[in-house]
Amino acid sequence: MKIQSKISFGVIFAASSLLMASGNPAKAIPACADGTLISIQSAGTCTDALGFTFKLNSFTNFLPTDLFAFQSAGQNFQYSLQGASAWSSAGNPYDLNYTVTPPSGLQLTSYRSALSSANSAADKGTFDISSLTLGTNATATYGPNFSAQGAQTFNIPPLSSDTYSAILKVTGGTIASVTGSVSDDPTPPPSSGVPGPLPLLGLGAAFGFSRRLRRRIATNG
Repeated sequence: MKIQSKISFGVIFAASSLLMASGNPAKAIPACADGTLISIQSAGTCTDALGFTFKLNSFTNFLPTDLFAFQSAGQNFQYSLQGASAWSSAGNPYDLNYTVTPPSGLQLTSYRSALSSANSAADKGTFDISSLTLGTNATATYGPNFSAQGAQTFNIPPLSSDTYSAILKVTGGTIASVTGSVSDDPTPPPSSGVPGPLPLLGLGAAFGFSRRLRRRIATNG
């Protein structure tokens, strides 16, 4: 009877533990939504339309009311940031720190920066996105009478996640908006390092042929 009671208690305890665990499911990551910088930061980690996860860690000199929009498409996580009022050299440098993680089974392979102005001949600036994992940069430059210049940097090796520091410097006039994007590709299958069956069979056939050839030479000799 004591053994049976212990077994019954164990079954009841396990069942109650299972119910408690199932009653606390993993919290779903909310979908990313356009908004002000302060609202994006307050929302924490979110998932965009393509399955990338994004987190705005911090921003410096950008205004909390500057507008952040998600524009992902194809294989690219992309955002644009537009000033509530055009950014000027008075606020240099403007810094954006954020983390991007691709969907399961994919790796981050490259990233790009771009910027634009109000098309004044006096407008000049740079938007420099740095990979804090690899220490590489993609710097876009805007000069007098130029269109926005985008620069792309490839990740070597590809990354499962990365944190970026994106720094805007306005060296003349004003800059109206900046853009950053990250591209991904499927994760390549791991190499096992074990020889396949065909090379081994070929090696065995060659060894057998060599033995027969030596016997013929010995017989003819």
